[in-house]
Formats: sequence, C-alpha cells, structure tokens
Amino acid sequence: MLQTKIVEIVSELGISQFAGEIYAHLVELKNPSITELCIQTGSYRRKVYEALEELKQAGLIEKENDYSRKIILKSPVVLDTLLKAKKYQLNKVSLEYQDLLPQLVSNFFEDPKQLSIQVFEGTNRFKYLFNILLDQTDEDLEMFSYNESQDLYDILDLDYFLTIWVEKRITKKIFAKVLANSKNQFADFQKQFDKQKYREIRTLKNSHQTQSCIWLLGNKFILWDTFKPKAVMIENQAMSTLFKEMFESIWEQS
Repeated sequence: MLQTKIVEIVSELGISQFAGEIYAHLVELKNPSITELCIQTGSYRRKVYEALEELKQAGLIEKENDYSRKIILKSPVVLDTLLKAKKYQLNKVSLEYQDLLPQLVSNFFEDPKQLSIQVFEGTNRFKYLFNILLDQTDEDLEMFSYNESQDLYDILDLDYFLTIWVEKRITKKIFAKVLANSKNQFADFQKQFDKQKYREIRTLKNSHQTQSCIWLLGNKFILWDTFKPKAVMIENQAMSTLFKEMFESIWEQS
C-alpha cells in the first residue's frame, strides 16, 4: 500500500512507473544494493541503472553515487520540496493560461480572418486609434459617421481633426458621409466647407442624447464612447455591410 502511494506521488514529478517503483524500494529497504533491487522488481541491472539515473536527474538521490557499492537516497523532505515547487510552477502556468484563455477560445470558435475585435480605453488610446485609423484603411472608400457630436471633437485635437487628418482622408480619396447629432452646432457650421473637404454632412432629424458615435471604414466598424472615453473596433465584413445598409436608409430620410 505504501509503495503504491509513493509511486503515485513521484509520478507527479513526471517520473516513470518503473523509476517510481525503484524509489519506493529505496525508501522501504533503506538503501538496498543493485542486486536487491533487481530481485525486488524482477528486472535486469541495466533497467535498474536507467531508473536510478532518472531519479538522480529528478533530484531524489545524490548525484555522486557509485551505484554498485551504495545508493545514497536523499531525505523524503526533498520530495516534498520538489512537489511544492512543481505545484507552484503549475499554478503559475495555470494563471498565465487563464489570461490567454479568452483569446484562445475566441481563436478556436472564430476565424480571425472573419472577425477581429480591439478595445481602446482611455484618452490616449482613444486618440491613438483615431490617428492610425486612416493608415490602416484602403483608398477609394466611403466613410460613414452616425450621430457625430461635439463630444468627439472635444476629446480629439480639433486643429488636427480639421487639417492633417482631413487632408490625409482626402489624399486617400475617402469620401465622408456624416450624419451629425441634431445638437451639434459645429457640424452645422462645417456644412459650408463640405465640397472642399470631400464630404457631405446631414443632420439627424431627432435629437440623440447619447455620448457615442459610430463610424464605418471599409470592413472596420468603430464605436466611439466619448463619455469614458473608449473605442471598440470590429473588423467584420458582414457587420459592416449591415450597418452600411442601415446608415444609407437613415441617410436618405435626412
């Protein structure tokens, strides 16, 4: 019974069944000889030597041994220490795996070519997405903006928004269709510059109190939460197509 338990315990260190049996005999017989181990296990000397070498590599017997004369077994406390170290490593790996699990599950169930979701939280990350967005977008596209409000401009650098960013959009021949919040007075002022800024602004008929805005660029679907601030970018052709159809329907009524 004791031998069986010992074999089960040392197997937790990745030690083979036979090496575990040899270790159990070493504990029980108080440092037996090679001959005694061969008799106890019914095995040949070479296999016993290989098992002893495995135990030595695991740190359970002394490294400097002349097995033919005496096998020096380390204290059972060493086994306890090794098991605790193994448990610590497993817990560490488990925690790291838990961090990776959401992404692994996402990759397992979704084709990354079909769906990609990125979250940009905080003012700096919010601005970062805004600044790199056009660099990651193809040329000759339409850009759709729904419920664009003054809040979005307040978070971003207004001068940059009106100059460099717009120039970059024009250079890439990305025509902007903007459905502005009915309370966005800045949008009303900007309508007079639509032609030179390669866009068209229309005002939503109903007031929208939410501090959020939706953009569509190609297959990129971006939700801007100006209250947090926080942005979520989803790259998915099916979702983008659906939003475009909804946008065009509202656009025609505005």
